Amino acid sequence: SNGCSATATKLITVNALPTVVAITGSTSVCVGSTTTFSNSTPGGIWMSGEPNIAPINANGVITGANAGTSTISYTVTINGCSTTVTKSITVNALPTVAAIAGATSVCVGATTTFSNTTPGGVWSVAQSGIATVNTNGVVTGVSAGTAEIRYTITSNGCSTIATKLITVNALPTVAVTTGSASVCVGA
Repeated sequence: SNGCSATATKLITVNALPTVVAITGSTSVCVGSTTTFSNSTPGGIWMSGEPNIAPINANGVITGANAGTSTISYTVTINGCSTTVTKSITVNALPTVAAIAGATSVCVGATTTFSNTTPGGVWSVAQSGIATVNTNGVVTGVSAGTAEIRYTITSNGCSTIATKLITVNALPTVAVTTGSASVCVGA
């Protein structure tokens, strides 16, 4: 001003952005199941772009809430500077499966056939000492008791199980027949 100059100065520090490694973890989860994302850079904050699809907690545990895709972010802030890394996760819907049709009881040593209108499932039994089931749904009574027969449908790594109980009835006991082993004609 008027040919004279004055200068005010102030130092500013330019802080480097934090270095954050990539997020690790599975890229898919089933509805109703959980999976965990992790990051070896400490101090970050987890967030879900679609919390109604894949909410995430402070420890990186993701819950499959609804079918869809969400972008998960992990943000590290140091000295007011932030770096964010992201990873997408797909939440797969559970497959639908029809109810199991068939008898509710069978005798020891006898068979009955279970069926399901949903194709591609796998038959199994929880109590193989009471009943067995083959790949076609044929149930065989092994010993008296109750067994749970299962029909499992798997799609995109997610499974749904239909179950049905069957009672295996013991065979009645019969006493040994007594009497003569021969008879005369007319007698």
